[in-house]
Amino acid sequence: APTRPGTEAEIVFRNVIEGKQSTHKVTWKVTDGCHNFATCEEIINIRDQKAPTPYCISLSTALMAVPTNAPAGTLPMIELKAKDFNKGSFDGDLNTPCTPQADLLFTFDNWAPQITDTIINGTLVNVNVSHYFDGSGKAYLLTNSSAISKYNAGEYQKWYPSENTSSKIWTSTALNGQSFVDVDINMTVWDMFLNHDYCATSVKLICNGAGCPQSSGFNVSGTIATAQQQTVRNVEVTLAATDFPELTSSLVTTQDGNFEFNNGIPGLAYELSAAKSGDYLNGVNTLDLVLIQRHILGIDPFIDPYKMIAADANNDGKVTAVDLVELRKLILGIVVGLSKNESWRFPVKDQNLSVSYPFPFVEKIVLPELTSDMANQHFIAVKVGDVSGSATVDLTNPIVESRTSSELKLTFVDRNVEKGIVMIPITSSNFVDIFGCQMTINLRNADFVSVKSGSIRVDDSNIGVIQNDKITISVGSESSMSKEANEVLFTLVLNAKTDGEVRNMISVTSDVTEAEAYFGPDFTTASVVLVPRINAQDAITLYQNVPNPFKGQTTVSFYMPSEDNVTLNLHDLTGRLVISKSINALKGINEVQFTKDQLPISGVVYYTLTSGDFTATKKMIIVE
Repeated sequence: APTRPGTEAEIVFRNVIEGKQSTHKVTWKVTDGCHNFATCEEIINIRDQKAPTPYCISLSTALMAVPTNAPAGTLPMIELKAKDFNKGSFDGDLNTPCTPQADLLFTFDNWAPQITDTIINGTLVNVNVSHYFDGSGKAYLLTNSSAISKYNAGEYQKWYPSENTSSKIWTSTALNGQSFVDVDINMTVWDMFLNHDYCATSVKLICNGAGCPQSSGFNVSGTIATAQQQTVRNVEVTLAATDFPELTSSLVTTQDGNFEFNNGIPGLAYELSAAKSGDYLNGVNTLDLVLIQRHILGIDPFIDPYKMIAADANNDGKVTAVDLVELRKLILGIVVGLSKNESWRFPVKDQNLSVSYPFPFVEKIVLPELTSDMANQHFIAVKVGDVSGSATVDLTNPIVESRTSSELKLTFVDRNVEKGIVMIPITSSNFVDIFGCQMTINLRNADFVSVKSGSIRVDDSNIGVIQNDKITISVGSESSMSKEANEVLFTLVLNAKTDGEVRNMISVTSDVTEAEAYFGPDFTTASVVLVPRINAQDAITLYQNVPNPFKGQTTVSFYMPSEDNVTLNLHDLTGRLVISKSINALKGINEVQFTKDQLPISGVVYYTLTSGDFTATKKMIIVE
């Protein structure tokens, strides 16, 4: 169309053309200043010619070992899909992709599956049909025996239409005689218009088993022993390849605590760890509670970091009274394990542990790429709960426990009792310099009802009711305890099922909790026995009131060999009579309760039992 001389026509686009892989007819109209115009038409094709943006990751995998029943000549192999290497590849803009990520196609090495329709032996093959294909783009049916052989040899790829990816096989020949090798990988990404690009990555292939190249492995060895250098048997040691979990191998330590792996593959990274489960009660007793309590109270703090680890029963990185509760339940047989901790812990030897606070500690040895044998990979064995070092660990040189033939003799008054509630005060003829004791009490023809404190405190936390006729007891103190022969340590309350003698109703055993006591500055271990007091049923006995001292209420008990009238008098320190009670006492144990309201004084009060010519006096303490 004409224009003014010396000027150019101005073309203005009034509309934005949008579309994906589309065709548009555009009419051009040009007008000059004199309103002359001319038009023409043009076809515009919008085509996606931009390749997708590939992102890929590297992988590590092991070749599958050859099964024993495999045909001769079968090689170890692994099948991987191209999509396995994908890490968020996309096409165009992520928000408005030309091809959605779900529709992208993945192959290896820029090879393309059968995209267009083609007939092979009467079968329609395209991108929606599974098939084999080669580097030239030629497709093969899955029934083609030659293609199957080529695929199994790693020469062809296989198309999986449901996953939009091809797969490929690598055999042990790719390792070139090595145990493992890094293989270069090109992962190709195709969009729906067959634009494609690739990213270069790698796969670490490892072969370790039947049919794999034979290469000498490195040795990884060490010893597991306690902090006292006592070697430990039957510890499970695990050698795990960091990138190949399937190559994990385990063994148990020998009699001398040693372990040795001879299959460390050169160039691989490993982690070494140890474990020993079960037998939670091994080495755990009331003495450990005493020692932990002395540590907590600052009387005798631990100076060994491994004792701190052993004392942390609930695995919270602290040593507190909560650990005592956990361990006492274990000792009493209430629980059979620790809910938040293992039976044994195995810190790596020679790590720098703080004596006062060794938490957290390292329990795995990291072995970077193996280039030689790795000896002297040692662990320290710590039995959780055992701070006294009494655990049986099948040692080559066992620790000699400080134990004597001494016995802690618990006594009781043997007598005939009638069916029903029976009170059995427990005393001791040699309760001297005792830090603690534990035992199992078996009952016959009687059920356990309760226990009452005497001169030593015994409450529900010290008792484990395993069955109605079997209980466990664990008591301890941060300082040694000594009691007189006639002091009631604690009183058992039973429900006798029949009439009979007390001696036939109770016995001390080690059925659940070992019957033992700990005495003296060296915490020597002695056995615990229960002995009836011969002919004691013929003597009147006045027992120590319980509890003592007391605030609210206390109980005075006494034994009568026969029915009789007795008098119980209470005097203050000046000798003034505070209370006098006349009692028609029954044969057996009699009890009298006193409350603070009945005794409007505080401090020391003496109580005296009188029966005929018998007189006995004891002291009680009243506190505000």
